[in-house]
Amino acid sequence: MKRKYSDELMAQAIPDDDLEAGEEDTEEAKAAALYLRGVRNEAKRLGEVVVSQKAQKIDYSHKQTSYVPKSVAQMYFQQGCYLKIPKELKDASIKRFIELKQMVDRERGEMRKKRRQFDKSQSFIDLMQINPKSALPTRDPDYTEIVSLSEIVVHYAIEPLIKQIKKSKKGASYEYGLWIFALLLVLEKPLVPDVSAELNDLLGVIIECQENFPEQKPTCDLIIVIIAEYFGQRPMQE
Repeated sequence: MKRKYSDELMAQAIPDDDLEAGEEDTEEAKAAALYLRGVRNEAKRLGEVVVSQKAQKIDYSHKQTSYVPKSVAQMYFQQGCYLKIPKELKDASIKRFIELKQMVDRERGEMRKKRRQFDKSQSFIDLMQINPKSALPTRDPDYTEIVSLSEIVVHYAIEPLIKQIKKSKKGASYEYGLWIFALLLVLEKPLVPDVSAELNDLLGVIIECQENFPEQKPTCDLIIVIIAEYFGQRPMQE
């Protein structure tokens, strides 16, 4: 087929007179030319712009959080637990946590520079040495052990920890609070989606503990502030 080109800026990709198949063209070329001419003729019968007469107005005024559809993004915090925590406590708690987190991150960074191996063999739950009868940890977190944990161990620690707290039926006691705090110190941002979702689940469990175990409020308040302010999580309910 003969090729002609228009000098116009927004010219048609293939001019009409270029859609005539020549005698020298193959059957495939002739069929293609016929098809393109049909498409061109159909396009001429349609308007250049199609306007919807019933455009749906979407309200984007609600705050959206990570990995949560807008349809269910109703912030539970606006209704309950978070507003009850004094601002002074929030500010002091997050400031202290960031100071400790920076210290832990520096040490883990030095370990990477020296190519020291992080511990992949230890299970986070095993480190807690939970008493079968009381269902509570029998030891406090050891700083050296915690800092040396691999990211894989840390990432896989949240879901078993949630199950253990629920299994104990004693809420987020002081003993569990220490281990949650230690876990958050070695949890690195940005969070991958799976870890973000599990951390959101943990936040929901801690909020329940805050409501059902008034004596655990100081521990729960601290954890809620860290997960919400530092890691940017918001529990959702429909």
